[in-house]
Amino acid sequence: MLFRLSQIGYMPNGLRTVLESPFIPKIGAGLNQEDRRRLLQDYDVDLNGTLDVFDIAKRLGFRQFGLAYLTEKLLGTTDAWSCTLH
Repeated sequence: MLFRLSQIGYMPNGLRTVLESPFIPKIGAGLNQEDRRRLLQDYDVDLNGTLDVFDIAKRLGFRQFGLAYLTEKLLGTTDAWSCTLH
């Protein structure tokens, strides 16, 4: 899911709970310290439980990090919306 907090202007309580929980995995691409800093500074949210697919790709030895490339190599499809994970 994509949330554009700058457009809604506030942090919904339910979203805050999800973002701060270390028990609810959040998977993203290109998560960085700036994202974490802005959430903390702008919304007093301490982001926990994240997994960055680019970090995983680096550990697996990939040299390209585009989402389309990784989707094809890791999931065997160029259409991430049509794949089913088991």
